[in-house]
Amino acid sequence: MTVRRRRAFRRPFRGALAAVAACALAAATAQEPVAVADLPPNALIPDLRVLPPSDLHLVGDDAAGGALRLKFATVIWNAGEGPIEVHGPAPEGDAGDGGGGAPQGAAAGAAEGDAEHGHGPDDALPDRTAGRTADRPETDSFVARQVVHDADGGRHDLGEVGVLNYEHRHGHLHLASFARYELWSLEADEPVALVAENDKIGFCLMDNLMVDEELAARDDPWYFACDQSVQGISPGWGDLYVAELLEQDLVLTGVPDGRYRLVNVADPDDALFGADPAVAWASVDLVLEGTTVRAVEGSERVGSDAARR
Repeated sequence: MTVRRRRAFRRPFRGALAAVAACALAAATAQEPVAVADLPPNALIPDLRVLPPSDLHLVGDDAAGGALRLKFATVIWNAGEGPIEVHGPAPEGDAGDGGGGAPQGAAAGAAEGDAEHGHGPDDALPDRTAGRTADRPETDSFVARQVVHDADGGRHDLGEVGVLNYEHRHGHLHLASFARYELWSLEADEPVALVAENDKIGFCLMDNLMVDEELAARDDPWYFACDQSVQGISPGWGDLYVAELLEQDLVLTGVPDGRYRLVNVADPDDALFGADPAVAWASVDLVLEGTTVRAVEGSERVGSDAARR
């Protein structure tokens, strides 16, 4: 498997392509939701996977009164035949600028403005929800619906799968509860106790890392903006969250030195439909020693089962 990092650019739709995107989005979300069992035989089913956590390092100083935190990078990617795609409400008079027209079609020309997750909160995207009323004002969130594509260009609305929350620190919308991070103590190489957890992490879904060139239908990203209309991950592409970003960590207060297993879980509530009904996860073992951490070479694991470790 070849993993190549690509830069994901925000790209404005051009004329006709913007109209196609707007019409397709409206058509997909206007119909009554379909049951998974009623999807056509040519439906292109996504398949969420996780790469083992990487770029492990510690920040902070527990002994000096500041929380010691384990930082790491996370990649959740799509190994399926079709995109993992979620839709929020289409802004009135706005076709959106985040893909959604046809993930395997031609993209519009590039424009300046890098939306890659490698940038911190100071490089946040514009607030595309400004002036619009949230579906759930009490939580500043929008209903998210999953849409499945088929080989003939059709779209099938599977109904609500969660919410898109406005993440004020990042300045854009995240699909809530898309990931969970766990740290387990080990005995005889087996996990025995959960010692740290960062539960229900939100992601802005986008293509910013090529994971499998053979699965990818295109050589450049289709989903590239954290807007409310469409977010997704294309086949063969991954969504990389670098270690430096907010929430890419676990607090280690009170965790003693020793060997542990760090587990990244995708879609922990199993809200999204995919080819594998089990929850996907990936892990790496690590050794904590004072204010240092090292990954155990050869300890990487990937899976999709209820145990998730």
